[in-house]
Amino acid sequence: MRATTTFEVTVEGAQDVQVLKLALEDAMFEALPETTLFNILYRGTKRYSEQGGKVARKRIFGVSVQQAGDGANANKQQEEETVA
Repeated sequence: MRATTTFEVTVEGAQDVQVLKLALEDAMFEALPETTLFNILYRGTKRYSEQGGKVARKRIFGVSVQQAGDGANANKQQEEETVA
């Protein structure tokens, strides 16, 4: 029986799509037997507002605004720490 396996890869930040595709292809060539067939599809770039980006970062990568230090109160807290 033949089967296919599909993965979804999400990369945060402004990246050169061609460089990413080549990096994935190189990794596949190195990791898989020579006779393995694979196809890498680029499905587009999704743009987020600042708030939407924070929500997506939490949902996709599991990094909260507290962990990233860029919540609504982050600047206020930094200013208070600088003054103290």
